[in-house]
Amino acid sequence: MDVHDVENFIRYEFNDKALLAAAFIPSKNGRLGFLGDKVIGLILLDDWYRTRTNCLEGSQQLERYASNLTMAAEARRAHFNQVNPPGSRRRQQLGTHGLATEVEAVVGAVWVDSNRNWDVTKRCYERIKA
Repeated sequence: MDVHDVENFIRYEFNDKALLAAAFIPSKNGRLGFLGDKVIGLILLDDWYRTRTNCLEGSQQLERYASNLTMAAEARRAHFNQVNPPGSRRRQQLGTHGLATEVEAVVGAVWVDSNRNWDVTKRCYERIKA
């Protein structure tokens, strides 16, 4: 699997392919992962806010869906654990944190590449989360 397959999966074509590739290189995806983590949190909390439930429910929803375990499972379901970034012959096995970071980094990369387009980024994350 390569980054083109990721584009097909999330249904978004990157203008800057290097940005998406960086999401799958552990030495380069930290900043994108950090950004993506916050974007995912905002997506989840925006959905929660519309439910009109209390803050405890919002906090629990964020803990449940934004946890490393949940995002690592999303990464496996999306086959992100099988992506070989350009220039890489073989993929190292990543643990829970590494896989979760890749989900966050992909979301961060979409956010940046789409010029911070909320709807595009949310749709891509929902494809990963599905």
